[in-house]
Amino acid sequence: MAIELTDVLHPDGADNAGGVQQHIYYAPLADILTLPTVKSLDLAANMEDLVTIATAIVMKPTKAFRTLYCTVDKNGVKSEAVGERDGKSFKVTLKFTHPTNRAEILAFQRLTANRNMVFLVPETDGNVRIVGSKEFPAKLNSGSSDTGETIESLKHAAFEFSCNSRTPAPIYTAAVPLTPAP
Repeated sequence: MAIELTDVLHPDGADNAGGVQQHIYYAPLADILTLPTVKSLDLAANMEDLVTIATAIVMKPTKAFRTLYCTVDKNGVKSEAVGERDGKSFKVTLKFTHPTNRAEILAFQRLTANRNMVFLVPETDGNVRIVGSKEFPAKLNSGSSDTGETIESLKHAAFEFSCNSRTPAPIYTAAVPLTPAP
């Protein structure tokens, strides 16, 4: 491992708002032609290279990432170190809530139940995190739709996807491919 450790500081007064934006992006792994990965320990030039992907995702012809609206303050990505001593890796979990139980979200629930997925999740600060990879796609852990019990209740669908990873959820800096590939 040739990477030099550097200072990890937090400037006094810097913004650090938590959460994710109201739209996330999703695609079945089968729709992706090239899904880049972070650099290996041997190829990374600096610490950022270990968790940043600057190479664009390439979609198969006619395919693109799709947008999914999420209820603000009910969504997030968590990267948790797991494993035994000297054998650590990460479990990355995405949780989100979509208001309503329209046919589109119920169909999303059905179609993703057993499908390998990849999500691009914009954080509040603009960083886009990737959940899922070619080796370890995001899989549905739980998905529920709820009519609510009272008029004040939120009628919604809630989801949790997770994947194994050798890194925390990487930061993706290229453009999100939202236009179908030719």
